[in-house]
Amino acid sequence: MQKDKIVQEINSVSIGMESNTVYHIDNIQRTVIESTNDSGNIIETVIDNGYIDIGINDTMKDLFVNLLGAIVFSVFGYLYTKHNQKKYRFVQKFIPKKREE
Repeated sequence: MQKDKIVQEINSVSIGMESNTVYHIDNIQRTVIESTNDSGNIIETVIDNGYIDIGINDTMKDLFVNLLGAIVFSVFGYLYTKHNQKKYRFVQKFIPKKREE
């Protein structure tokens, strides 16, 4: 789940005037978001004290933790299949099995 948070500075390549140049904005005081509802009216949403970060950094950390978990499980799965299955019996709890009807 991505968690939003308020930040006071951002770095972006997308908002810079030159391509492939990182543009830095600091001391952000507020952000104004304009959107249109179904009737065509403009809705203005103001975020005080900075810019809302959508949580992509948190997602990248989650993906890294998932990668580490996959590596650990793969190592134990390999040891379970290639070596003594009695020694690595706890791995059986993590292996999905087809139910008998």
